[in-house]
Amino acid sequence: MIKALVQKLFGGAASGVFRGMAQLATGTIAARLVGLATTPLITRLYTPAEYGTLSVFTALIAMIVPFMALQYSSAIPLPKHDGVVANLLAAVAIMTGVTVLIVSLAILFFGPVLVEYFSAKAIGDYLWLLIIGVVGAGAYEIASMCATRRRDYKLIAKTTIIQSFAGRGVQLALGYLGFKAIGLLIGQIVTQSAGIASLLKSTFEDLKRTRRFVTPKRMIFALSRFRAFPFYRLPSQLLLSFSNEVPILFVAGLFNTGVAGQFGLAASMTALPMRLVGNAVGKAYYAEVAALGRKRGQEIYDLTKQVVVRMIAISLPPTIALLLFGSEMFALVFGENWRLAGSIASILSLYLTAQLVCGTITQGLAVIGKDRFFLIFNIERTASVAIAFGLSYYFKLGILNTTLMYSILLSSHRVIQSIITLRLLRSHAQNLSGSFE
Repeated sequence: MIKALVQKLFGGAASGVFRGMAQLATGTIAARLVGLATTPLITRLYTPAEYGTLSVFTALIAMIVPFMALQYSSAIPLPKHDGVVANLLAAVAIMTGVTVLIVSLAILFFGPVLVEYFSAKAIGDYLWLLIIGVVGAGAYEIASMCATRRRDYKLIAKTTIIQSFAGRGVQLALGYLGFKAIGLLIGQIVTQSAGIASLLKSTFEDLKRTRRFVTPKRMIFALSRFRAFPFYRLPSQLLLSFSNEVPILFVAGLFNTGVAGQFGLAASMTALPMRLVGNAVGKAYYAEVAALGRKRGQEIYDLTKQVVVRMIAISLPPTIALLLFGSEMFALVFGENWRLAGSIASILSLYLTAQLVCGTITQGLAVIGKDRFFLIFNIERTASVAIAFGLSYYFKLGILNTTLMYSILLSSHRVIQSIITLRLLRSHAQNLSGSFE
């Protein structure tokens, strides 16, 4: 019976995705278990206010990183010819260097103004760390996309484990030594960037084989071929990062850094299923549909439907557990000071299933050439976030009512986005079928 259930969930057209997911999830689960095991120590070493500083710092990095290569890094898994990838990588490296220079100058000359504008006073003394964090996170994103193109899931899993052990080790060590907030920030930088060397090693080996193809003219051709990414994916990713990360900035501004720390812990724990399973499935799904190519629309659609059903089944247990027992679980595991975070997590769990499903299958739109919908979806998402926190500010709502409004609006958005994505994939498959008749 168990064998039949496993076959039903993970067999069929989606088997390739879930085999890749299993390899990625091995590393991800191990990494998150390290995170889970050490979080009770972290929450006893650092105060909610210090955790709030970390949340604001992480949010700012996530909002800057999309500028690093104008989202061209997301196109790396798509080309069939290695020469195109080599030229794309060369162009991405140049753009990344320019972006790092611009960010460094902006922080140097306008740092205090930016901190005030984004309600991020908590990190005013640590702005210099932002540059290091942005470089590390951006470089890892590029390197991991190269590994995704090769379907080197084991290597990605290995680096995920390295990141978790190294980052948590730094945070615990510095916390015990009394470094407080800066210990959390340095550990976060290590978490986002450790393991880059092993990923880049394989990437450099690929470039050695294909560097003869790299010329300025071909670089321009590669950028032109994937111009939809800066036109649609970049503003889309910026809006996604903004809508993902700005809630912690709003909470810090509307309430205080301590409440932001509670919200940050709740959000990170609620996002754990996405990090454990969703990101692994998303990477594997993107690699598999990119390998299929846009001309095999029916196979992409069939694969996507199977992934949706299975992601719903996987997401229900953690959703129910958080919804019913969030407050008690957080107080028991992280300490009584974090009970509010548990109450927030219970409310945030309302959009967990929709987030897991939508975050996975939307990647298929890049393969069938529907990049503009990324922008449309994230405009809607940003509007939902703005409405939630705008109403909170206007009506002076408490943190729990604010979180409830935010969860309901985000859940509705994700459900609609998933439905539209499936319809677009089905329409693409039907159009291809009609063209061959």
